[in-house]
Amino acid sequence: MDKNLIKLALECARGNWDYDREGKIPNVRIVKKVETETDVLYFWNSSCDFGFNEKRALFNISEELEEGKLAGSVSVDFHEIMFEVIEK
Repeated sequence: MDKNLIKLALECARGNWDYDREGKIPNVRIVKKVETETDVLYFWNSSCDFGFNEKRALFNISEELEEGKLAGSVSVDFHEIMFEVIEK
């Protein structure tokens, strides 16, 4: 696995996230992000703007990153959480 993805997966596993205030993902109102020096992971609830367990979502996303996936979705309870990694 790419060294940068390992760093991003670790930040996800640690639960280090913030809100994306720049609106990088169009047509989605509430987007959250995890940043490293080289990449940004954006994640959001595709079903609605309701809250979800961010820590569990990021743990599931970190497993996807370990498999080399840069975009996709994970399930958390009854929510489908979309994610996308963008290089800075």
